[in-house]
Amino acid sequence: MSRTSTAVASKKRMKLEADRLFGKLIRSRGICQAFSFDGIACSMSLQCAHLVPRRYLSVRWDPDNAASLCGAHHVYLTHFPLAHERFCQQLLGAEHFEALKFRAENHRGAPDYPAILERLRREVVV
Repeated sequence: MSRTSTAVASKKRMKLEADRLFGKLIRSRGICQAFSFDGIACSMSLQCAHLVPRRYLSVRWDPDNAASLCGAHHVYLTHFPLAHERFCQQLLGAEHFEALKFRAENHRGAPDYPAILERLRREVVV
């Protein structure tokens, strides 16, 4: 394996590990944060739902950019973007949500995966 392909594989492993730890951190909130949103009945399993899409790496592992949602609310908010926007504004406040989106769109550069992993390992209760 070449040095370049080894580096890419290492970065991919770090990203996957960061996703695993981040999901665990968010689910540890222990409740569906949309439990009373739009009259949707909660299902049992909790999932990590990103408010700003995961493709924006600058906020992908930011705890403010995720909610602990049951599967039913996660699917609902994924398929109804206007409800998703309203939920995000209720959860964070409109100004904070706008600031999160601004940060996502205006950040340049690659994530510091070792620093992200170090922070997540400290925050996640094993």
